Amino acid sequence: TNTTELAAGIGKTFTLTASTDNSALLGTGKNDVYNSVVDLGVASGDTLTSGDNITANGGTDRLNIQGTGTGSPTVSGVSATRLEEIVISNLDTGVSDTLTLDAGAISGLTHLYAENSTASGEVSVTKLKSLVDGVMTDNLGDLTLGYGSIVTFGSNDIQKLLASGTNGRFIANGFETIAITTTGSSVTLADVMSTALAKITVSGDHNLTLTQ
Repeated sequence: TNTTELAAGIGKTFTLTASTDNSALLGTGKNDVYNSVVDLGVASGDTLTSGDNITANGGTDRLNIQGTGTGSPTVSGVSATRLEEIVISNLDTGVSDTLTLDAGAISGLTHLYAENSTASGEVSVTKLKSLVDGVMTDNLGDLTLGYGSIVTFGSNDIQKLLASGTNGRFIANGFETIAITTTGSSVTLADVMSTALAKITVSGDHNLTLTQ
């Protein structure tokens, strides 16, 4: 660990392995980054696997997940505490494949990013334990956020989405309002969907186009 960087607020970068990662993923008190890969077709190529346990500490900590190849795997059994951000890029080269992350054992999340996925690379995160902000940046595939029923129990639930560039569909079932903020550049979304959707609100300084 570079102590000069830590003093400046920069944490440590961890690279997950194909083995079970546990005690090696103990974070610092700064902004740590955890990098992982999911082979969409061959589990033996995964570095994010069941049994991995990330113990983040202070700062704003981020897990990067990059999907490669073709296939629609579900990654489950990954646990994390005090992890604020997950960034998923599904670089699928098939027709339409979904990378699904079971977030049932992950706590502390505030933001879920889908970035730079291909048009066939869908991203789905299930069993979210608390409300998170969705973020889509030049993400041609869809992003679906799935929550436990307790999160969307009310009659005026609001899901926030920060969007930039050209993106696929955003899906968050159970929410009456999807509140979109545009940033960075003019924003295109293929669609915005929820089983309880009553209204969409838009703010920010860039135009928003819905193509469906």
